[in-house]
Amino acid sequence: MSYKQLVNCPSCGARAELSNPAVVQVTCSYCESIFVWDKEIAKFMGKKSRLTPAISGLKIGTEGKINGKNFRVLGRVRYAYQYGESTEEGVWDEWFLEDSKGEPIWLSEDMGELIFEQPVLKKHSIQKDDIFVGKKVKVGEIVYTIREFGEAICVGAEGVLPFVVEPDETYQFADGKSIDGNYFLTIEFDDLRDSNVFSGHRLKSHEISYQKEEFVQHKKDAETIRCPSCASPLTLQGDSDKIATVVCDSCSSVVELDAGVALLTGKVKKELSKVFTFPIGAAGKLNNVDWMIVGRQRQDWKEDGEKGFDLEYLLYNPDKGYLWLSESNGHYYIGEPTDTAPEKSLMDIHIPKTTCSIGGMKFRYFESGTLSLTYVDGALPWVAKIGDKVKYAEAIHPPYLYTEENVIKTKDGKNFVAEVEFFKSYYIEPEVIAKAFKMKLPPTYGVSPAQPYKPAWKQGLLTKLGLIVGGFLWVSSCFMGMSGEEVINQPFAVKDLNKKEVFTKSFTTDKEDETLQITINATLKNSWTEVAVALFKESADEVIADDDLGIEYYEGYEDGEHWSEGSKSQDIYWKIKEPGKYKLLLTIPQAETSENTRVNVIVQKGIRRVYMLFLLSFAWFAFPIIFLIRKFSFETKRWAPVMPDSD
Repeated sequence: MSYKQLVNCPSCGARAELSNPAVVQVTCSYCESIFVWDKEIAKFMGKKSRLTPAISGLKIGTEGKINGKNFRVLGRVRYAYQYGESTEEGVWDEWFLEDSKGEPIWLSEDMGELIFEQPVLKKHSIQKDDIFVGKKVKVGEIVYTIREFGEAICVGAEGVLPFVVEPDETYQFADGKSIDGNYFLTIEFDDLRDSNVFSGHRLKSHEISYQKEEFVQHKKDAETIRCPSCASPLTLQGDSDKIATVVCDSCSSVVELDAGVALLTGKVKKELSKVFTFPIGAAGKLNNVDWMIVGRQRQDWKEDGEKGFDLEYLLYNPDKGYLWLSESNGHYYIGEPTDTAPEKSLMDIHIPKTTCSIGGMKFRYFESGTLSLTYVDGALPWVAKIGDKVKYAEAIHPPYLYTEENVIKTKDGKNFVAEVEFFKSYYIEPEVIAKAFKMKLPPTYGVSPAQPYKPAWKQGLLTKLGLIVGGFLWVSSCFMGMSGEEVINQPFAVKDLNKKEVFTKSFTTDKEDETLQITINATLKNSWTEVAVALFKESADEVIADDDLGIEYYEGYEDGEHWSEGSKSQDIYWKIKEPGKYKLLLTIPQAETSENTRVNVIVQKGIRRVYMLFLLSFAWFAFPIIFLIRKFSFETKRWAPVMPDSD
């Protein structure tokens, strides 16, 4: 039998119907008063709750299905969150549902995304003082990393709830995610209630279905929302339901929007905007999707006496939502937030090129630093304040750039990490951006961290051809160079040739225009000798060819290392036109070596001169070598700014 309980509002007397016996708090749907139901009497808490409609389209009474099971929405609590001494950073909703059996279901909504949550029944010794951003917490079989730690403030409630909560009530919370980003963890630390632990996952479109409430614009029209500083109308470009920060075009005031109320939070310096390439409102088409630039921000950095800045543009499409376009030194990246975390925090890595695993891909750590927000304009879906700081660390897997950001806040005069966020971007060629936005872009400078190496024209084909053809020519030249026949191998002593003319043995050639290779070897050590060689026909005294060879060789040790200079061998090549019997005449005109130094004469006939073939083979090898040098130079330029020995 279904449960049904009628109760009257103690403020206005309107009747409310309770369908779940677990309900202890009710928000009157007529006068919006909050009261407590204790089974005997309704106690008025003296507070009212006014909540704007939810982006998801859920409302009290909405019915639908989650993974095939029916549900009905019973209540909602809206919380604002803040870190340290900062003002409210944003809001999220907690929805209380029941299934067809009356069992409770909780959904958490942030920026329109719904997370299915379940309380963790097993007790966990999670102490508030032990929690910090980056800490690993194991719940069940899943290890979560705490990514956010702050204070929640109850903005209001509606419908019915199974616990008592009051507007302006505060408690501390911590949010975590698994490394793969598929599972979420929420820890609530509250003095009024026991600490609660919830785990869950983001609901995909096929997992939940319901009739969405047509969202009623709760913010005023752009013409009626005026700057609190100069009263000029504020322009809201993008998803106006999500806009939290807008910069006044007239006076450059930074304005925070809270349910249509404009609050002044600071001013920007217009001169800092001169570095932007694209204006607010610029439209472009990327991947066949139309995008508009609705926001811009400039973040400055300073390190080791150098300083610079990065530029970011917020792109918006009504169907696709938001996307980031980053610009630095004429290079561009397209990126968006990701739930996937590295297996090891990038903040714990300090050596460039260190390998780290992220989402099943191998990245290499690049650099880290601190960025300070110095300029912002347009409309942004978060609260942005000049001076906001983030500490970042980057890893690359070209063309992908992965960034871990630690949001820095202040409490009691000390900085602390309030939230960690992750972004995955990919490099996009400047000419693609220029074509998309139909603009002439500034020239690029240097090599960007995740810029992919762009092969030269036909590089792959030329590399393969170079290796194949060069290898073939080199092997052929080696084979052909081994084709000679040795006809003389005769040793002499220097004393036998010193200022004496001595003939070698005779040898025979059988072909016309046959090439001879004469090799003179000498057993020199820190000495030299000159050898004169002449070629004669055995039956004639006419010199057919002659040459003088200077042979020298020196060696020694210096600082413990061996060195050598010169050569113990020299070659002569002669071409003989006529076949016949020949001999060599040898003499040593002068020498500075021992008389017992040996001089060996080797004559080979039928030699094929293959040096041109060798040169041709190396010419083909030049293609892969040049490409290898080109890529090495590219990678050197990529890593030069972050390597320890770079200037």
